[in-house]
Amino acid sequence: EAALQYIRHHADTFIDVSDVLRVVRLSRATLDQRFRRLLGRTVHAEIRRVHVERAQQLLVETDWPVARIARACGYHETARLHEAFRREEGCSPRAYRLHHRHDKPGA
Repeated sequence: EAALQYIRHHADTFIDVSDVLRVVRLSRATLDQRFRRLLGRTVHAEIRRVHVERAQQLLVETDWPVARIARACGYHETARLHEAFRREEGCSPRAYRLHHRHDKPGA
């Protein structure tokens, strides 16, 4: 629970598994095992999922460029957000924005 709270609380900053391990003081193997059992994914996959979820929110709610959204979600490089987004959503951030914006023409 502490690991999940930490990850969700840091959706707007760069964190990696080592940051989470410092909070929960477990081995990586143990933490990954618990995450897989409870969520069906690793700690790293959960960090990526939370960052992409935050990016989705910003893509829909703001007109920020993707590069700014990447930084606001803890990615130092826009390409990393694109990679994570494609892995999680199967599309680019731009395509997601175009498909999910409520203010698109005709909506």
